[in-house]
Amino acid sequence: MHPILARIAAGAYAEGLTTFTALQTSTPEDERWAGVCLFNLQALHQARDMFLRARAAGCEAAGIELATAYRQLGLMDLARSALTAVDAERLSTFDRALALREWGAQRYTAGDVTGASEVLERAWAIAHEASLGWIILPAIGHALGVAYTDRGFDRQAVDYLTQALAMANPARTVQLLATRSLCRTYLGELTEAERDLDEAGANQDLVPLVGPYLAYVAGVVQLMRGRLGAAEARFDAAATSARTAREPETEAYAELGRCAIATAHGRLDEARAFLARARHLAGNERLQALTLLRECAILTRQGRATSVKAGEAAAAAFERIGLLREQGWCRLHVAAAHLGAGRDRAAMRALSEAAGVRHALGGGAWLVRELRLVPAVASLLARLDEDEYPRVLYRDLRRVSDAEPVPLELRTLGSAELRLDGRRVRLDLRRSLEVLAYLITNPDTTLDQLLLDLFPDSDAPRARSYLHQVRYELARAVPGLSIPFRQHERTYRVRSEGLDLDADVSRLWRAVTAGGESGLAEALRLYRGPFLPDADSEWASHVREEVVWSLRRLGVAVIQELRARGDHRRRLELADELVEVDPLDETLNEQLVRATRAVAGEATARTVAERLSRRFERELGEVPPRLERLRR
Repeated sequence: MHPILARIAAGAYAEGLTTFTALQTSTPEDERWAGVCLFNLQALHQARDMFLRARAAGCEAAGIELATAYRQLGLMDLARSALTAVDAERLSTFDRALALREWGAQRYTAGDVTGASEVLERAWAIAHEASLGWIILPAIGHALGVAYTDRGFDRQAVDYLTQALAMANPARTVQLLATRSLCRTYLGELTEAERDLDEAGANQDLVPLVGPYLAYVAGVVQLMRGRLGAAEARFDAAATSARTAREPETEAYAELGRCAIATAHGRLDEARAFLARARHLAGNERLQALTLLRECAILTRQGRATSVKAGEAAAAAFERIGLLREQGWCRLHVAAAHLGAGRDRAAMRALSEAAGVRHALGGGAWLVRELRLVPAVASLLARLDEDEYPRVLYRDLRRVSDAEPVPLELRTLGSAELRLDGRRVRLDLRRSLEVLAYLITNPDTTLDQLLLDLFPDSDAPRARSYLHQVRYELARAVPGLSIPFRQHERTYRVRSEGLDLDADVSRLWRAVTAGGESGLAEALRLYRGPFLPDADSEWASHVREEVVWSLRRLGVAVIQELRARGDHRRRLELADELVEVDPLDETLNEQLVRATRAVAGEATARTVAERLSRRFERELGEVPPRLERLRR
């Protein structure tokens, strides 16, 4: 084997270049392989010149790598000319496989993904006939993996990438793992995808320029998990690092990711800025069609009548270049556009088309990426009967979500808000969260009991109507969240599919029940203020008082235990926190003064007693006798 080619096979490109530099005289073949080293060290212009010299000196096969260099430099006409000038009949089996690989890559760049995969299959077969074919099989397998995943055939892509990994040098391994991670993501194998990302990231120094792509794939994984905030952070990192590394294609994909998240969050000015940058960078038909898809989402969010037209235009663009998976994504956004305009039947037709694409590709985990961005569509799918055709899309969402539920937190202490994976959920009805909190803490409640507790002064028809509006709003705002009516039991219960639903007040009750110093500490940590402070129902008022009373009862018991143990400093800390929970409780105020005396002395205790007494005078007009005695 040629000595420089041996270093290339090992991924030691710098060593290969050193070997070339040490030569007293060089042959055209030496220059060819030295050019490959320069190419892999990202010295593209120097590599191009080395290939030109090698070809001019009689190494016709150097025209293959020259074509690759031109393609990477974005000079597609020159790339095609350089490859066409190579006489395949005079090439070795090894070089014929290389030529076919470059031909496949050029067809891929031109947007002919199906044609590219067919040519690359021929390259894969011929490489197996060459004695040194093992050197180029990883690169061909990588190209096949990219082509097949673009066509939506992720399982086939993973098979080729896995075979390539068994033969790859360390540098190529990083690239293969990064691509396989994306394929596994679209298969819904998120744990395996993250494992590939971690392994690739651990060896990223071997291929520094792969960093932006790794960040982008990590963003897609987080988006599939429904973690939009984490996805946005990864896309931000990918866009910034890709711009620094001058990787326009990866930057374009990352900007489209940022645009998708900003649109979902309603930050439409930011979304348009990201889209403008992506449109400028879009150097192939796939990226250009993706900009149309993101335009559709923005128009839908704005309530514009042209949103459906934009979605259909994106679908037509993807159809022209044979990308079926992206057509499925378009159908989801067209459905969202129809839903936003109140055209439910048209939305169902679009979802049926998406389901057809899903069946054509043999699975639908890949649809979850876009379903995370259109919660109204996901909520509609959740409400469908099991035998309705598009319902399969919701089952795909469930399968991915069940692997790791998305956190959904109901905050009721000190404020009232619902947070999905850390992001606040916008709700329009004033009492939606009160109804949700009621049913979380009172599962299996009858309609009559619910109306009595929450709407005692409203006439029954109006109260029932409001309840149904709340049910619809919650289901629409949070995919997987619903309040079904259990027909046999005649009761309501909160159902959360693919969600890890928890309420701060529920955690507080668990802490109080656990008791002891640790239980009290956890309950005080959770208590950020009164329960549902703006709710005025008798039920909310009762819970508000019960929370404070429970904290007081547990607090007094723990403080007395600490006093008996002589742990006055901790006793003081807890008494101080408890007085903030119930500022006008006589016992707690007394305990705070006595604990202060034990820790800081009589003078400080009297100062604290005086301050507390002024609060009683201001709020109640008098000071409790025990506190009065303590301040004297």
